[in-house]
Amino acid sequence: MKKLILSLSAILMAFMMTSCGDPTSRVKSLTEDIEKNGNDWTDEAQWDDAMVTLAESMIDFANSDPDEDAYEEFKEALEDCYSAVSDIDDKKAKKARDKASDKFDKNHKDLKKEMEKAEKKLRKISRKFEDD
Repeated sequence: MKKLILSLSAILMAFMMTSCGDPTSRVKSLTEDIEKNGNDWTDEAQWDDAMVTLAESMIDFANSDPDEDAYEEFKEALEDCYSAVSDIDDKKAKKARDKASDKFDKNHKDLKKEMEKAEKKLRKISRKFEDD
């Protein structure tokens, strides 16, 4: 029975990881979660996890060599996510969000460096599509 449960858990985990593999889908999923549950996220760790997901998605997308349509879709997903984050109105959730944001650079130095590289790539991609 244990083996069956572990096998099913492993299959479910593998399915979840592959279904959320697309950076744009991850950002959209995160946005939906924030819109639905963000006011209940009163623990900094929840916001930290969201920021890590967002940073990793940006890095993955920047490294994916997107076409213009994919870029526009990702850009829109990011804007929606930032809007959802700023629309939080619960005081405890805002406080947790702000604390996590303040500590992000310190807690995730390597991720921050990778994100900065990704942001440069995204700016370059943006200029490329604006010039076309």
